[in-house]
Amino acid sequence: MSHTTEVRERVLAYIEEGGLIKTACKLFRVSRSSIQRWRLRKTVTGVLSPVERTNAPYKVDDEALKRYIEFHPDAHLNELASHFGLTPSGIWRALKRLKITRKKDHALC
Repeated sequence: MSHTTEVRERVLAYIEEGGLIKTACKLFRVSRSSIQRWRLRKTVTGVLSPVERTNAPYKVDDEALKRYIEFHPDAHLNELASHFGLTPSGIWRALKRLKITRKKDHALC
């Protein structure tokens, strides 16, 4: 979870009044990199509020992935990835989101 705008303002005010960054880290329990990032953000944009995060749409159509797996149950992640134009890790995340396991049933072999 990100720090509130109030905390960010208090930290930067402390430093602007002559406080050391090292002391501010301990006093406000924030990291040095956070303070540096906030200072840069305030200098560049003039704003300290946290950046709004938006979720990008999924890169693979869930229904298309389900249909493909239905007709190609033995397809490996690499095959699925090349078919949909994604990386194997992207396919793995989509399968995880859809709660589809890729374990083979060795009892049928």
